[in-house]
Amino acid sequence: MPTTESPERPGRPRRGARAWLWPTLKGVLGVTVVAAVGWQFAVVLRQPDLWARPLSLHPGWLAVAAALYLAGLLFPAIFWRLLLRALGQRPRPLATLRAYYVGQLARYVPGKVVGLAMRARLLTGPGVGMGVAVLTVVYESLTTLAAGVLLGMLLFAFPISVDTAFGWRALALLGAVGVLLLPGVFNRLAERTTRPFRRPDAPPFPPVRNRTLVVGLAITGCGWLVQGGALWAVVESLAPGAWPASAEVWCRCAAYTGLAYAAGYLVFAAPGGLGVRDYVTQQFLLGELGRALGPQRAAETAVVAALVLRLVWIAADLAAAGACYGLPGQGAGAQPE
Repeated sequence: MPTTESPERPGRPRRGARAWLWPTLKGVLGVTVVAAVGWQFAVVLRQPDLWARPLSLHPGWLAVAAALYLAGLLFPAIFWRLLLRALGQRPRPLATLRAYYVGQLARYVPGKVVGLAMRARLLTGPGVGMGVAVLTVVYESLTTLAAGVLLGMLLFAFPISVDTAFGWRALALLGAVGVLLLPGVFNRLAERTTRPFRRPDAPPFPPVRNRTLVVGLAITGCGWLVQGGALWAVVESLAPGAWPASAEVWCRCAAYTGLAYAAGYLVFAAPGGLGVRDYVTQQFLLGELGRALGPQRAAETAVVAALVLRLVWIAADLAAAGACYGLPGQGAGAQPE
């Protein structure tokens, strides 16, 4: 019998139109965000008073900032390996480091999925299946995100000079990420999102337990505490003594870094959180440095520090990826799941 094709519903976009619409919208949004932040930073950088005083960047402090940043990344890498082992995989330690640090470069590609898939593929091999690798990358990323926001919420529990409205936004951010991390929710999402990467006859994944979440938050939280020192070191290289070092300041730096990272990560159109993370960092520094440097110089120092910190991150990522690329990988041929 001849078949008749059902007519398309009026007003409904064709599949081809939908295929290019979302990437286009993401691209426009990303360019808009970066342009808006760039314009605001340019207004500050065009101030003649900024260039009347020579900017001094001490290479030693910048090297310390890069080292602390890379050391902080080691903690979520450790949690990623523990998570893989908890789900029955056998990742090699050096292969895990290689996949994690080399995979950081994919963050600068538009679209967060690219970075997740690249890191998972770098570790796929004998002992680690592709589906489980994708699952654990997603869970580790969300856990690291939640740990940074949790530090930010602890920060707002103390009387410091931070906008209260931003604290409520951080609380909402924590709620959104926290719901996804709940094992009962995440296990259902994981089963669906990793299905394209698994064989049809593959058995179900072992579920993620509550204990795994607690351990992950503790480990990745320590990573943010280490990374926070990178922010302080950059400020110290620009304005020595403006932000006296103390345990309280170090914790605030960690919370600021974690919140800025979370804000940049959730704007999917911004590769590597470009623009978003820098703006949030600049806003935090503006409040911290205002008392010591005055409003004008604090605004200038905050903008320059945010830009320098971004350059330090990029340089450190490139150096670490180059150093780790030569490490032995997991090997070819994925283990059946």
